[in-house]
Amino acid sequence: SDWEDKFFIQTSDINATETKTWANGYGFRPVGPDSGDFKGNYDGQGFQIRNLFIYRTNDKRSAGLFSRVLHSDLKNIRIVDANITGNHYVGGIAGNSNYVIIENSSFEGAIKGAQVGGLIGRNENSQIIGSFSHGSVYATEVWAGGIAGYSGESEIINCYSHANVD
Repeated sequence: SDWEDKFFIQTSDINATETKTWANGYGFRPVGPDSGDFKGNYDGQGFQIRNLFIYRTNDKRSAGLFSRVLHSDLKNIRIVDANITGNHYVGGIAGNSNYVIIENSSFEGAIKGAQVGGLIGRNENSQIIGSFSHGSVYATEVWAGGIAGYSGESEIINCYSHANVD
């Protein structure tokens, strides 16, 4: 992918309120290629992404700020007052993560989809460290969790959630 082994640094707060009107109401398109994984690194430096809106119920891709993430570091990401609705794997930071380190990051808002987590929808072979979620997490099918909807062969360290999980 074009983003493989690239480093992205957020340098200020982002007001994403307009994403509600993007793509005929479908909102922001999660970061990542149409097929495959995002394989870059992202440091939000503690700046906020506010009012992010994603409504991708018919999309086969995972939903979150990032769609699918592989072999990456995501850190210092702050998503506030967001509303994310997806089809399958849905999370505030990423819908699907594999061999990823998520550190010092947070999501505050509402998430809905088939298999959902406050930070990561499906988390495998990864670490989530010093991160949290607030808000609501609603699963239309099987998995739901305040941090990760599903987590296998992974570590969740010093994290917490104050999300209502249903």
